[in-house]
Amino acid sequence: MNHAAADTNIIGYYQKGKIMKIGNVNFILKGIFLLSGGLVIALFPGIISKICYIIGAIVVISCILTLITSGGGGFPGLSIGGIIIGILIMFLPKLLSISLPMIVGILFASYGISRIVKGINGGGKNTRTNIIFGIIVAVVGVFIIFNPFKSVMIARYLIGGAMLLMAAFNFYVAYVISQRNKNSTDKIIDIDDFSVK
Repeated sequence: MNHAAADTNIIGYYQKGKIMKIGNVNFILKGIFLLSGGLVIALFPGIISKICYIIGAIVVISCILTLITSGGGGFPGLSIGGIIIGILIMFLPKLLSISLPMIVGILFASYGISRIVKGINGGGKNTRTNIIFGIIVAVVGVFIIFNPFKSVMIARYLIGGAMLLMAAFNFYVAYVISQRNKNSTDKIIDIDDFSVK
C-alpha cells in the first residue's frame, strides 16, 4: 500500500471540513478571572483593602505566635521581620493610594518639562509638537500630584474597564471556538482501512 498517497488523501479529507477540536476552557477561565478582577477594581475597591487586612493580620498573628512559642530561641529576627511585613500588607492599599499618585505625578511633570525644554532648545520642525505635548503631560502630572485620590479613582476605572474588555474578548474567543468545534470530528482514521482513490 502506498502510505504517502494515503497521507495525502487523509490531509485532503481534513481540508474538506473535518476540523480537529480545540479546547476553550482556558479562555473561559481567563474571562471569568478578568471579569471578577475588573468588577472588584472598578466597583468594589474596599474588598481589596479587606483582603489585605486579612492577609496582613494572619501574617502578624502567626509571626507573634511563632515568637512566643519559640521562647526567644530560633530566629526571632525573622518573626519580627514577618510582623513588620504583615503590618505593611495591612496598610498597603492606603500607602499605594497616597504614594503612587505622587510618584507618577512627579514623573509625568518631569517628563513634560523635559519635552518643553527640548522643544525650546532643539528648534526644527518638531519644536511646536514637543512644546504642546510637554505642556499636556506636565499639566496631567500636576493634576495627579494635587488630586491623588481622584487620580486613583480614574486609574481604577480605567484598569477595571480594560480588564472587562479583555474578559469580553476571551469570552468571545471561547464562543468562536465552541462554534468551530460543532463542525469538528473526533473520528480517527486508520490508514490501513482508508481507501486510496
